[in-house]
This record gives sequence, structure tokens and C-alpha cells, in this order.
Amino acid sequence: MSNNVSKTGLFVVQFQIGTGNPGGQELHLSLTVNTVTRQISGMGTIAQAINPPLDIQTYVKGNYFLLPILPPATYPINLNLTGVPFLVNPLSNVAVHPNTEIYLNVSERWETGICTYKYEINGHWQTVSNVPVKIVQTEVLTPAL
Repeated sequence: MSNNVSKTGLFVVQFQIGTGNPGGQELHLSLTVNTVTRQISGMGTIAQAINPPLDIQTYVKGNYFLLPILPPATYPINLNLTGVPFLVNPLSNVAVHPNTEIYLNVSERWETGICTYKYEINGHWQTVSNVPVKIVQTEVLTPAL
């Protein structure tokens, strides 16, 4: 976040998570953060150029908290997110099981960090550990008057 952006209220942040290697796995998150309730919601995409291509879409919800570490930690903000697949008919009575779990530690300014996440594919969970996080874009949402 830039120096003039308030960290109080509601803001949008987008993260690119991965090493950036050609053909490597990437997790893209677009999140809305409520600093009053410390709740987070948004969308995520896990993609990789393999055959067949990996393309997992997920709706994520969770919360964040500050890690009480002294001296101040490099990544003091901890985000815990759980994702579920998008539903064609969200009003159906189908119980939706999570398809992703995401754990991020980010800097005070929400600009960099590290992430461990896991996702389900074909009934098996895959884990990706300690990959770099970088911010793509942030935007402050102001209330309509």
C-alpha cells in the first residue's frame, strides 16, 4: 500500500503468489479486507501450464491477525483463508467442501510476504510451501455518500 493509504476501513488487495518460473504454479488472489472486523473475502485462481492445464477457481473467506512477535517480524500479518469452488446454483442444498486452504504472512504494508497453500484435485490434496507473495494492485473503497 502506498504511504497515503489508510489501513482502516475497507480495501482491495491483489496478490500474485509463486516463484514466477516459466511453467510454474501461480496463485492469484483478489481480496477485500475489512480492517474493522478483520474479515477477508474474495476470489482465487490456481494455474499452471501443464498438460492437462491446472485451473482451479475458488471463492475464499477468512480472517487475519497480527502476530505478537518481538522484535517486530518481517511478515507480522497472518491471513488464514479457506476456499470453496464456485457453484452454478448457489441456492441449492448441496454441501460444498473446501477445495483450497491458504496461509499467508505479509508485511505491515501488505506488499510482500510468504505463502503456504494446499488445494484439492481429483480427491487428493497437494501442498505448495513457502512461496513468495507480491502485491499486484491495491485500491481503497470509499463509502458512497
